[in-house]
Amino acid sequence: MSDQQRPTGDQHGAPGPQNPQQSMPYGQQPGVSGPGVGASYGQGAQGSYSQQMPGGAPGQPGSQRPYGQPGPGQYSGPVPPPPYNAPQKPPSKAPKIMIVVGAILMAVSVVLFVLFATQLMSAIPSEDDVVTVNGPTDVQITGGEMKVIYASDVSVGCDVTGPTADVPDVTLRISMNWGRNGDNYTGIGKVGGDGQPDGTYTVECDGDGVVIAPPISISGITTSVLSAVVGGFAGLIGLVLLIVGLVLRAGQKKRVAA
Repeated sequence: MSDQQRPTGDQHGAPGPQNPQQSMPYGQQPGVSGPGVGASYGQGAQGSYSQQMPGGAPGQPGSQRPYGQPGPGQYSGPVPPPPYNAPQKPPSKAPKIMIVVGAILMAVSVVLFVLFATQLMSAIPSEDDVVTVNGPTDVQITGGEMKVIYASDVSVGCDVTGPTADVPDVTLRISMNWGRNGDNYTGIGKVGGDGQPDGTYTVECDGDGVVIAPPISISGITTSVLSAVVGGFAGLIGLVLLIVGLVLRAGQKKRVAA
C-alpha cells in the first residue's frame, strides 16, 4: 500500500477535524480558556451583567451599570409634569374701586354745583327786596340792618334824610356789583347800618336807574365760588377715574372670556 494513498478519515467515516466554533458551548468565544469559559449567555468572565459598573472596559468588572441607574450628568429624580391649567390669579379690584370712586366724585360734583347755584342766588338780592327810587322814596330800617343804594350809572347822586336831625352816614365801604335785567348795578351808598338809628329814611336821586336793596352777601358769593371750583375738580377727577375703571374692567372681562 505504499503506492496508494492512505485512506483518510473522511473516506472511512471517521470524524475529522472539526470547526472550533461548532464544538464550543453557546456564548463562549473561541480561544478563550480559563474561568468562565463555559459561562452562560449574558454572564461575563468576572460576574453577571448587573454587577458591572460604569467606567470599565467590556469584559471587566465595572464596565456596565445596573439597569435603571442614571449615567453621569443625568437627573436621577422624578421629572415633574408640565403645568397644566394652572389656576389664574383673581382679577384685580382696582377697576371696581376706580369706578365706584369716580361715580362718587361725580355725584359730589353735582351736589356742589347745585349748592353753588343756590348760594349764588341767595347772595344776590331778590326782586321782592328791591325798591326802585322814583322821586323821594321812603326806606324802613329796623334792627340795625343796612340797605344799599345801587345805580346803573355811577354818576348819579342821591340825598338821604334820616329819622333824626343827625346827618346819616351813607358811605359804602365795600364794593358791590350785581346784574339785574341785563344791566349792571353798582353800589353808590347805603342806608342804615352799624351805628345808625332805626326808622324811616328818605332817598332822593337826580337820575334814573337807582334801586335800594339788601347788600350782596360776600360770604355767600365766596362759598358759592369755592363750591364751583371744588365741584369742577371733583367732577373732572371722577370722570377720569370712571373712564379708566370702565376700560380696565372691560379688559378683565375679555381676558376671562379668553
